[in-house]
This record gives sequence, structure tokens and C-alpha cells, in this order.
Amino acid sequence: MATAWGVKENVDLAHAEAVQAYVRGLTDTEIQMEDGPKVTFLKGDVKIKPDQAILIYRYVIK
Repeated sequence: MATAWGVKENVDLAHAEAVQAYVRGLTDTEIQMEDGPKVTFLKGDVKIKPDQAILIYRYVIK
């Protein structure tokens, strides 16, 4: 199996809940990237704190 990659990105607090709902729905979805490769979105979530929101997700390149 290929190596899984993890990413952390800041999210605007005003959009955190919408982003959270969207990425939770992407679990196990195959996505075609614009630059060519396909990736499988393994899991994702947004950690919401009073002063910040952080999008965290993992994917594997096929």
C-alpha cells in the first residue's frame, strides 16, 4: 500500500462547520487531481477551538 499523507490547514471560523460537514462526507472517496494523479481521501475533520479552526485530513496517492 502507498504511504498516506496528512495535511493541516487553517479554516476561517465562520466556515468551519460547513467545511467539517463536507470533509466528513469525503471518507473513502477517490478524487482525480487537476495535475493528474488520483487520490483516495481516507478521512478528515475540522478541530474547532474558540480562537481557531484547523482542517486535518489524510489521503493516499494511487
